[in-house]
Amino acid sequence: MKEIFIHYWLEALFSVVLAFISIQTKILWKKIQRERIEQELMKEAMLSILHDRLFQVGHYLLVKKKVTVDELENLEFMYKRYTALGGNGICKTLYEKVLKYTIIVADKDAEGLRKGDIVE
Repeated sequence: MKEIFIHYWLEALFSVVLAFISIQTKILWKKIQRERIEQELMKEAMLSILHDRLFQVGHYLLVKKKVTVDELENLEFMYKRYTALGGNGICKTLYEKVLKYTIIVADKDAEGLRKGDIVE
């Protein structure tokens, strides 16, 4: 009688432990899926922000027709991150136009100001 009682309790205990592990695995999987979706949304948001900034800076530099080394480095920095995240070719075209159609000037910008100058 004692052996039957122990045998059934061990089966019941094993079933409870297995159910607990199964539930915890399901909860963990849902959390991983939520985080994966959130990470994808963050990537898309970052791409959107970089696209907007590249578009604005690119058009500004094309209109100005002059670019400083610092401005060019800033544009290149953003463009490399944009393409690394999987950005499309629209900003590539704009980036190449800036490189092709602008004049690189020294540390002064188009208005003749230096870094640190106060504009009134």
